[in-house]
Amino acid sequence: MEDLRPWFPHQKGYYRTGAQSSIHSLFLSRVPIGEFLPVGSMTTEQRIERMSEAAPETALFLDHRWLKERPSEAEMVSQLMLLASGVATPETFKPQPCVRHRTKPAATFADPFQIFAQIFAPQK
Repeated sequence: MEDLRPWFPHQKGYYRTGAQSSIHSLFLSRVPIGEFLPVGSMTTEQRIERMSEAAPETALFLDHRWLKERPSEAEMVSQLMLLASGVATPETFKPQPCVRHRTKPAATFADPFQIFAQIFAPQK
């Protein structure tokens, strides 16, 4: 979060537990936002919906409808910089994580009868 502070000085994190690693939501803003965030336990979508009309425009950065997996921290910072610089806008921006393909070993099949025949082949 400190990496983002130069671009988004106003930050409010919500955690599943007291642990810093359990972050659930992170609100980032270039203008004060804390006074507009509803208190209590709720989903991020509910929190945004319950913000007053006077609140700065707020939108989800990660939307489960767009993403199949959570982007890395580096990907999120990179994409946030596009928003902060004005290259992308919240209305048109849909973050895309890098596609991470797991390399799978090629499927192999060993015919046990062929192995047996090679081991115990008649001697010439």
